[in-house]
Amino acid sequence: MGRLLLVIGSIGLFCMVSIEAAVARGKPGQDVAKYRRPVDLLLDAAGKHLLIGCAGTGELEVYHTQTNERLCSIPLSESIDALTRLDGDFIAACSTKAHRTYILKWHNESLTLVATVKNSHSPVGLCWDSAEKRLFVSCLWSRRIDSIDLRDEMMRWTSGAADALPLATAAEPSSTVIERIPDGVWDLPIAPRILSLIQNQTLVVSDGFTREVLVMDTTDGRILAEHDFFGAAIRGLQVHDNQLVALHSMLNEYAKTGENEIHWGVLMANDVRLIQIDLLLREAGDRIYVGGRVNPLGVPGNGAAEPTGLAVHSPTNRVAVTVGGTDQVAIGRTDGYTYQYIPVGRFPTAAVWSGDGKTLYVVNQFDDSISIVDAVGMRVASVIEQGPIRAMTNVELGEQLFHSATLSHDRWLTCASCHTDGHTNGQLSDNFGDRNFGAPKRVPSLLGIKGTSPFTWLGHEPKLQGQIVSSIRKTMHSYRRLDNDEVENIEAFMESLPPVVSLSKARNIENDEQVGRGQLLFESKGCSECHAAPNYTSNDVYDVGIEDEKRKRLFNPPSLRGVSQRGPDFFHDNRANGLRGVFLDQRHRLQEPLQAQELADLLAFLNTL
Repeated sequence: MGRLLLVIGSIGLFCMVSIEAAVARGKPGQDVAKYRRPVDLLLDAAGKHLLIGCAGTGELEVYHTQTNERLCSIPLSESIDALTRLDGDFIAACSTKAHRTYILKWHNESLTLVATVKNSHSPVGLCWDSAEKRLFVSCLWSRRIDSIDLRDEMMRWTSGAADALPLATAAEPSSTVIERIPDGVWDLPIAPRILSLIQNQTLVVSDGFTREVLVMDTTDGRILAEHDFFGAAIRGLQVHDNQLVALHSMLNEYAKTGENEIHWGVLMANDVRLIQIDLLLREAGDRIYVGGRVNPLGVPGNGAAEPTGLAVHSPTNRVAVTVGGTDQVAIGRTDGYTYQYIPVGRFPTAAVWSGDGKTLYVVNQFDDSISIVDAVGMRVASVIEQGPIRAMTNVELGEQLFHSATLSHDRWLTCASCHTDGHTNGQLSDNFGDRNFGAPKRVPSLLGIKGTSPFTWLGHEPKLQGQIVSSIRKTMHSYRRLDNDEVENIEAFMESLPPVVSLSKARNIENDEQVGRGQLLFESKGCSECHAAPNYTSNDVYDVGIEDEKRKRLFNPPSLRGVSQRGPDFFHDNRANGLRGVFLDQRHRLQEPLQAQELADLLAFLNTL
């Protein structure tokens, strides 16, 4: 417990913010126009303050719940991407861009930054174990869980023994900041996002994109169970009444992307699923769903595309789901099958219940607002506008369309429903991208797509704009025809998506000698003929020795940039289990099997791309 605190020099963070002193700065009339992008929120223990985390500006905003007045705006980091409440007056906020988690404490109407934690690459989710005083942080691209024991520090901060730490007001940067190091760093086979403590010393962890769910021992990071979950893009996990409540989408690979299958929710379903925790711990396969239930989101005409956040109010069995794609919040019950849909702001991403369950607070990422929902009258009672919004760039306008269900039939899906966060949900889709039905193909990642033409697995589409239009018309069956500038904006957004950081870089793994051997092997085995640097693809199609259900054998090679962050399955039909399976089981384009050392060297090289 209590790993060594490192004292580091001036890094421009603010250690203390007096709410009274910040009120003048918080008045909307004095705001500079900006794009805050609020993504998460929480209430303090007393329900007096509402805290908003802004991914666009890295600010932590504080509002009074009685007056809706903004009390202060704290410039905390490069981004604020997730919040959680710890014990009493403590809260935690993590920044994906800064790779940090910040521990703050309320004290006499002030927020004090009491510690920062240097996380593994790209922290995205937080989970607090109150019994053990331990904070778990999911780190997406490093595929790790950071475990931070705060027992000793919280005792000192609560007792006042830490008051001697140097503090500063929001107007003055701190000269020193106390930084923690995680006590445990656990490597995972998945890219983790959502965490939930399901019982003492047991944590459930979902993959940020695909179907994998892990059950872990919180004392040492051991994986106790691995589940191929019946749903992908999991965006909520919460324990309620000895059940795990999960929010997810589900792409049906056996359904064609036709209007009928979309209309009835057969192609893309969005669900709240309840699973008995004891079955999750001791069973496997489909047996974990025995005695559970599925509460479908969406009806024909309102498909509830791209659910983004889950909030369960256990005393009343009520559940709220933010439906980002349709700009709504859905309110229902854990023991019911229907929801009431309330329009809120643009692209809601998270919600939190008041203690009595009569009020629901919702953050809306694309219009910098907070909707305050009267959960008794089932209406929006008031809206907090965070301030003026600057003009949107073409990329930002394209991003908003990418997440809009107006581009699909009956609002059942958005572009991001399959390309989760611009990446992939790892599932198969039977769409007309190969000019046929009956040969479902893996959803490709869009990260790093610029310069990788032609598009589709069969290389039919030479230009990205053409592929965008084809997908919206033939796969999503949009009611409306996009204007040229809208197509250009979507293209601008997609081409702005950088290649994902490689697993080796995210984990700071360096083995230049082995990587060098792997690169030589990559070239000598002819891999570079199809996967040519710098984009590690080529603009032709090749016979790779396999065929789809329609006997098509010529495929365009996908870019290998970021290949270490894909999976768990590979090839157009997910036939290869992991990168090892590509070479060991499928012997992809190999004249003779690889030796063990050759395979290790080749994988080491691929993990750097």
